[in-house]
Amino acid sequence: MHSRYAVVLALRHSGMSYKEIAGIMHVKVNQVGTLLVRAEAAFKKECVPLQNATGALNLVMPIDGIWRAAAFVAAGPPTPAYLFWCAAWLIVAFCAGTRAFLRRDL
Repeated sequence: MHSRYAVVLALRHSGMSYKEIAGIMHVKVNQVGTLLVRAEAAFKKECVPLQNATGALNLVMPIDGIWRAAAFVAAGPPTPAYLFWCAAWLIVAFCAGTRAFLRRDL
């Protein structure tokens, strides 16, 4: 994404008005809306592949679910099956790390 788009998105989402953004970006006020639409389109274009990758990655590594459960941000409590999957994953990851540590060459 073009750096100009990143700046205009950051300014708008920080609560600035079109007039303030126009002053900072050195454009006319009526151009800010167009810049925002283009910036949001570019942002969505770059984020969709990341969202798809995140969904697939969560099937393998339940990091997102562990984080939400730890931070108590989830909309509802995680299911017992998901908690079991998270615990099993952590145990397997810990065991694999321990095994790799013990088998290292010094």
